[in-house]
Amino acid sequence: MTTPSKRQRLWIFWIGVMAVVVVCLTITSFTTRSLAYLRRAEERPHELWMAALKGLDGPAYYVGSEGDFSYFRSGQFFHTHYKVRTAKIRLPQTFDLEKGTPYPVRQEMVWPY
Repeated sequence: MTTPSKRQRLWIFWIGVMAVVVVCLTITSFTTRSLAYLRRAEERPHELWMAALKGLDGPAYYVGSEGDFSYFRSGQFFHTHYKVRTAKIRLPQTFDLEKGTPYPVRQEMVWPY
């Protein structure tokens, strides 16, 4: 049995590194979509308004309400979460967390807070 050459070891190393990166990104993507992660969002109405206005991370989506708060998510792969008091914004439709279909939020829905 022969030992792998330097070139083969380098390929094995980089394939291993890429596999670890893919696994880490997949885990991060799924954990930032969880309901527990969403509930830990801080109340940041002005940042939600900026996300709806600028959309730098992608569009902001309303994902549901629970108690006095409505929850929002923006970002395509890595998500940013927002929590805002439902009584202070103008949403066309509300539903329980993850019970309805998320819809994009426009700036006039969340401003002025």
